[in-house]
Amino acid sequence: LTAIARAVQVFKEAIGKLEGQRWLKSTLSQLSTLLLSATTPVDFAQQAINALVPQLGGGAGVFYRWNEASESLELLGSYGLTKRRHLGATFKRGEGLVGQCALERKAIILTEVPDDYARIVSGIGEAPPCTILVAPVLSKNKVLAVIEIGAFLPFTADQQALIDEILPIIALNLEILERNDRTQVLLAQTQSQA
Repeated sequence: LTAIARAVQVFKEAIGKLEGQRWLKSTLSQLSTLLLSATTPVDFAQQAINALVPQLGGGAGVFYRWNEASESLELLGSYGLTKRRHLGATFKRGEGLVGQCALERKAIILTEVPDDYARIVSGIGEAPPCTILVAPVLSKNKVLAVIEIGAFLPFTADQQALIDEILPIIALNLEILERNDRTQVLLAQTQSQA
């Protein structure tokens, strides 16, 4: 009887893994398609954070993009947040968790968030997140952006896999947008010189 119970348990675990992989591939496909429709960096950042936060079970999130000229991360998109004095519009490398993430080029996950931390607010209540993820968007070890997401529950293995898989896709799309912007600037300069 115990051998049968073990076999049933192994079978359930295999089904769970398959369902997780199916969810991951489906979600990646949906997010990738959505991100292709953005035409500006601000539009892209807002679409990315609007799509990613709910998929990760989050209640709030921000998208900061690296600006070479000012050498800082600038807030381009947010989800579930209102203007507050604690929400920084820019961060230098090493400044706050967002800047630290950019400096170290690796994700930071906080699981014991203080009660006075930023709060996730809805029409029926508000509470601090239990888990905070701050993740860099990298291309060739260069920071293009940093995403921060607050959630009430820890991220599942499937959600962490989604984060790992979607960050390079976000990086690629950001690079394409930046190249398109540079091309448009060069085209405008050429036309004005002609």
